[in-house]
Amino acid sequence: VKTGDSFFVPSGRLHAIGGGNVIVEIQENSDTTYRVYDWARTDAGGQPRTLHIEQAMRSIDFTDFEPQLVRPNDELIVHCPHFTVEKWDLRAPRPANDRPAYALFFCLNGAVETTGVHIQPGDFFLVPATAHAAPLQPRAPGTTLLRITQPPA
Repeated sequence: VKTGDSFFVPSGRLHAIGGGNVIVEIQENSDTTYRVYDWARTDAGGQPRTLHIEQAMRSIDFTDFEPQLVRPNDELIVHCPHFTVEKWDLRAPRPANDRPAYALFFCLNGAVETTGVHIQPGDFFLVPATAHAAPLQPRAPGTTLLRITQPPA
């Protein structure tokens, strides 16, 4: 992988993250992770972390073994029933959302300000539905953001 690559990993896809990668992982709220191997990592007490072999074997989609690199469509990176992810090149002020719904952002590059809050690369910030029209102001050249929203009901 290289900087800027995106992959959509649906439920049931066996996957791993290679060393040296910094990723932004957007996921539906399931709180379920099944570890089938853990590279000898340990928990806070120094014990091997729990593996979930039986549960994983029941949930893996064995027909899904060749994930494709996501090809963005303009700003759109991923759209699924649970969330939408877009990449914005923020060159001018822009509202967080065009409808009264929340939007979650991640600052990839540059800097942005909204409602008096300054955001730097690596920061996540939530714009609540009540502030959806608040402008996002780029504060550095090359400001890029990931915007995560829920599709309309």
